[in-house]
Amino acid sequence: MKKILLVAAIAAATSMTAAHAANTAVMKVQGKLTNASCTPTMSNGGAVDYGKISMGSLSATEDNQLGQRDITMTITCNSATKVGWTMYDNRKDSLADGHYIEVDDSAVDGSSTFSPQYTSGLGFTKEGQKIGGWSVYTNLPYVTVDGAPADAITASGTNLTKWNKNTTGRLVLDDYETMSVAKPGELVPMAFTEAVFPMKVSMAIRNTNRLSITEDTELDGQATITLKYL
Repeated sequence: MKKILLVAAIAAATSMTAAHAANTAVMKVQGKLTNASCTPTMSNGGAVDYGKISMGSLSATEDNQLGQRDITMTITCNSATKVGWTMYDNRKDSLADGHYIEVDDSAVDGSSTFSPQYTSGLGFTKEGQKIGGWSVYTNLPYVTVDGAPADAITASGTNLTKWNKNTTGRLVLDDYETMSVAKPGELVPMAFTEAVFPMKVSMAIRNTNRLSITEDTELDGQATITLKYL
C-alpha cells in the first residue's frame, strides 16, 4: 500500500509541474437510435414435442436418452441489421442438484454434455423431483443469411467485440454468450434481413429409480431467446 501511495504522489507532483496541464475531463454518453426492427420466430410455434413417453419403456437404472428433434429459428429484420441472440433457461432450478444429467448428441460432432452451461431443465414431477434435461445446438454448417450460406460466430459476456467461429453449435446459456452470423471465413457480424438457424434438440430423462411418478406428468422445458442489436 505504501508503494502505491508513493507512486501516486510522484505522479501528482509531476502533473502539477507540467506545462499547460489539463485540468478538465470529458465524459461522453453515446448510443444510436435506429428504426431497425428484428423478430425471431420458431417453427412449430416453438414447441419441440416428444409425444407420450411410457414410464414402462424407461430404464430404472440408467438415465434415458430420448433422441433428437428438429426446430428452426428464423430472424427477420425490416432492413439490413446486425443482430445476435442469446438463450436463457427458464427452468434451470429443475436441473442442478449435484447430479447433472448427461444429454447425448448435444453438439455438431455428436458429443454429449452434462454441463449446466449447455443443459436446460425439464421441470418437476408433482412430488418435486427433477425430471431430466435437454440441450439444443445450431445445426452447422446449415445457417443461411438472405438465402446464402453463413458462418455462426459467438462472443462471450458483454464485450461483443471479440468474435470466434462457432464449431460446435452450442451456446452458453443464461444470456452469457451471443451468437450472430458472418460471411464464410470472416469474424465480423454481418447485416441481414433474414437469418435461418436450423437446430437440433436432445433430451434425457432420469432413471425411474429417481422418479416416483404415479400419474401423467408434463415435461416443462422452456428457454427464452433474446435478440441483441450489434
